[in-house]
Amino acid sequence: MKASFLVGEGRTSHVMESTPLIRPGDQPNTRFTFTSRFHVLAAITMFAGIATLYVHSEGVDSVIDFTEEPTVLSFTHENYYTKLQGKHPGKGYPWLKYGTLVEPHRDTTLLSKLSKKDRSVSHGEVSWLFEQRTNIQNKSPQRETHSGENVVVVFKNLGDYHLTLNVQSTEGEILQVEETLVCLYIRRELRTLSSDDVNAFMSSIKLMSSLSRDDGRQQFGADYNSLSHYVGVHLMNAADRSCDHMHDGMGFITQHIALTSQFEATLQAIDPSTTVPYWDYTYDKYQVDIGNISNIWESKMWHPDYFGTVSEGFNTVRTGRWAYTEVSLNESYPITNAYGYMRAPWNVNKSPYITRVKALCGAKDWDSWPSCQTHYDVTFSGYYDVWYNYVWGSAYAPHGPVHVLIGGYANCEKQLDEMADEISLDNSSLTTLKNSVITYLKGAWRSGLIEAPTCSWDTPQDDCTMKCTSEPSEDGGYLSALKQYITSRANATWLNKLNHMDQMKTVTTILCGIPYISGDQLEAGSPVDPSFWPIHPTIDRLLQYKHMVNEFSYQGWDNPDGSTQMCSDGNGCLGHNAYDITPFQSKVKDKQGNYVMMHLTNAQLYEFAHPTNYSLSYGYDNFDWEHCDAQGFTFVEPPSN
Repeated sequence: MKASFLVGEGRTSHVMESTPLIRPGDQPNTRFTFTSRFHVLAAITMFAGIATLYVHSEGVDSVIDFTEEPTVLSFTHENYYTKLQGKHPGKGYPWLKYGTLVEPHRDTTLLSKLSKKDRSVSHGEVSWLFEQRTNIQNKSPQRETHSGENVVVVFKNLGDYHLTLNVQSTEGEILQVEETLVCLYIRRELRTLSSDDVNAFMSSIKLMSSLSRDDGRQQFGADYNSLSHYVGVHLMNAADRSCDHMHDGMGFITQHIALTSQFEATLQAIDPSTTVPYWDYTYDKYQVDIGNISNIWESKMWHPDYFGTVSEGFNTVRTGRWAYTEVSLNESYPITNAYGYMRAPWNVNKSPYITRVKALCGAKDWDSWPSCQTHYDVTFSGYYDVWYNYVWGSAYAPHGPVHVLIGGYANCEKQLDEMADEISLDNSSLTTLKNSVITYLKGAWRSGLIEAPTCSWDTPQDDCTMKCTSEPSEDGGYLSALKQYITSRANATWLNKLNHMDQMKTVTTILCGIPYISGDQLEAGSPVDPSFWPIHPTIDRLLQYKHMVNEFSYQGWDNPDGSTQMCSDGNGCLGHNAYDITPFQSKVKDKQGNYVMMHLTNAQLYEFAHPTNYSLSYGYDNFDWEHCDAQGFTFVEPPSN
């Protein structure tokens, strides 16, 4: 930062680093004669306590009285959010000077301020100049000049901007400030967004659900993709029979950072002011804990202006912007469900609408919703001091139940209850079985124990079930495999106590006799539900925070104890190795300072998302969990920058 002051007859000089000109022992009111304007200003700046200085510069004599504090020029900036919240985003990023982060495509007010210790100083002439220095588009940097004490500007591109503020006070002083501003998108908690920004986010997703890729690119450019594109690529990778390439393994976090980044690029092609917000779902659990709501379905997130809700006995949204939102039929991707929808093969749901179920076959496990404690533990517990343990841990308790409780499973409660009555199964074991449906159904399909059906449009929903790949009554080895599988996946040791006929009937009912309907949020086609999109930025934000306040002692992709498992199942665990390339592109800053879309390896994206090496196109508004502090889980403040 530099400052300029008026000396002599309108001449100005810049304060820069220099050697002090006042010697120890010099007394106030001593008169010094200098011939260098640079030296005059160095003396003025460093020794403002001197009462008077005699200035001789280029033949001009002047006496400057410094019995009072010098005038200080400063500036700040604000937009809707910083003005409302009284603070700037960006605290905790070690490379970013606090207060220098601005946002693109948002009205930003630049405010000049003149001050003295003992009195105010009025502005005279004020001029602003800002020039884009990096990420220059089409060789045309943004460069604007403005006049006035406070001006409103719009930064049009990501990157660095050089700002120069010149002010002549009404007392004749000329001062100057220079600063580098960093322009990044800021992701905020969804509930803190203005109604206009909520509407822009939701409307863009709605448009993506109806506008094809080709038509969208004609209108919005190359970064546009339809919602079906994101659903389809996620579906192909998560519902590949050999392995889930996006979940249940070491690539979980980075794969979803890439997915969200490319999705965000499409949003910004439609509306350049839009970002993907995050959903701090620990706040919903906090609201339950203090008695403001009785369960997560009473959260503001299910208001018609947000994601809408489903009523008991009816598993699709019927009011608000998402009422009767349809799931696309699979036209070009190789994976489909029984009725041809872009859903997982193990989900035989016939409904054309986005489905949410408030239970797992009738079981409701509200307590599993991620809490302040689960997010605190994964951040500060010693067990998660290595990256390997952190990835495996963060994928489940701090994140997974959100998908489970929004998605749910239907069309299975009656059948499982009737089966339990026939074999006298206790309620606790039955509940465990119901809660395990999220793993045993897709796992049995991946293991080849069951096969997905193909059901015609006139096939009733209740007649469309998964198929056993052999006949249990004739194939003893197959029956043993089914029993062993259910026992291990659902802790069903009670199976071994049944007689042979009941064992055969029970395992075939569980795996091959029930037309399970999964809520879309819980399966491989989950991006079709708009409530999917703010979930993973929450884990991204939590990881950035951990880097800031409690860095890993070991950041390798292997387990330092030697027992490395890259994924839960599959051959080679494609998608989970450090060197595997993400199927989605990420917007990152290259070595020249340009923001570009590119495919990265998991390891590269991990590095670029690290606060020390940060190269992503967005930051987070804050790293505060005040509601958790109130519960005794204190998330320490990131280091000041």
